[in-house]
Parts: sequence; structure tokens; C-alpha cells
Amino acid sequence: RADPKRRAQVVALRKSGYSINKTAELAGYSAAQVKRIWAEVSQAEAKQHGAFVEDALTEADALAAVGQDERQEERA
Repeated sequence: RADPKRRAQVVALRKSGYSINKTAELAGYSAAQVKRIWAEVSQAEAKQHGAFVEDALTEADALAAVGQDERQEERA
């Protein structure tokens, strides 16, 4: 597991716009480790903000809901 301080450094560098490779170089990690850290952080933030959760809603469900809303607006 990544050291918490270095992990925070990875997050700060990525949020500042540094590439995966540059972040890895500056933080002293491999590019693969930076990708793992960034994926974990991105997933945690998505859940925190209520973003799409896999299997919670399919694309077909979303399109069907939009279609129903449009049909209701046409009737009004």
C-alpha cells in the first residue's frame, strides 16, 4: 500500500494536471502505481458524488426514462 504522504502527493500532482509519467517521476513511484492510486481516488470520488454505479442503471434504462419524459412533455 502506498505511503499516505506520497499518495497525497500523487493526487495533488494529478489534480494539478501532471501526466501519469511526470507524476510517477516526481513522486518516486512507477507509472503503474500512480495509475492504481489515481483509479482508487477517482472511483472513491465518483461514489462520493453519486456518480454512476455499475449495474445500478443500464444505458437502456436511462434511454427509456428519457423517452418517457419526452413523451409526457409532448402530451402536455
